[in-house]
Amino acid sequence: MSKESKENGEDLNLRRLKIFENVESDCSDDEGDWEQEAILAVNSDSGRTRKPHPFFKNYKGLLNDLVLCKSVKTMWFIINMAISFDSKVAITITMKNDRTYFIKMYSLESKEIVFEEMIGGGEKNYIKCKEIVQNDNATLFATSYIDDGKFFVRYMAKTEKVRSPELIKSSTLDINSLLKLDDWTMIIDGFAEPFVSCCFVGLDTLFVFLFYTPKKTHYHFLYNTKTNQMVGSPVEITLDCNAKNFPVKCFYNDDKDEIYAFYRQG
Repeated sequence: MSKESKENGEDLNLRRLKIFENVESDCSDDEGDWEQEAILAVNSDSGRTRKPHPFFKNYKGLLNDLVLCKSVKTMWFIINMAISFDSKVAITITMKNDRTYFIKMYSLESKEIVFEEMIGGGEKNYIKCKEIVQNDNATLFATSYIDDGKFFVRYMAKTEKVRSPELIKSSTLDINSLLKLDDWTMIIDGFAEPFVSCCFVGLDTLFVFLFYTPKKTHYHFLYNTKTNQMVGSPVEITLDCNAKNFPVKCFYNDDKDEIYAFYRQG
């Protein structure tokens, strides 16, 4: 090795040492020998599985409170939850019992309930409701559910804080009447699946698909929430599966203008 390269190597080592010393000096603490304290904490027999690195102590002020947390207690069990696309509200599906479900919206700023609506609630209801969907502008929401063999889709605008029974009825689609189906569909106890699902195609149109178990038949159609009318004709497909199959979820691909519907058994 030449004398010049050897000197350059020594200079590099000195620079590395200087950087390391600077890090050591930046981590100094007037409160005492915190490094020994941190090492003792790391090597202690406490139940912590992930130990803090001692060099982070001087930066704890930057790392604390990066996430604001607040617990909001719900009255009933949460079946599903979503955040609106405009980050204004959290939407929940909660279950009181097999007869009664609730749709609730919580303000992400005040944490207060800004929308609440009941599904079912009668002695003869038997509800299964799993999810709530929204359009791209987060101005319209919809949920699909089954009530003792009858399929429904209910949609609501975020501006509608309190809705009258008439408005709720006018924005609830009775799918059995629309497709002329009976109420013989049997859901699976212990599953939250309502055997029906929906998603928005654009701002005002819903894609709805369901599984009619007596004939193992898949149905799907488009529905305009502004005109309250079906778009085109419904599609009916008999599936090669057993009666325990059910829809899981559907998605709209706006790049390809395609809709994907997923089943438990494909």
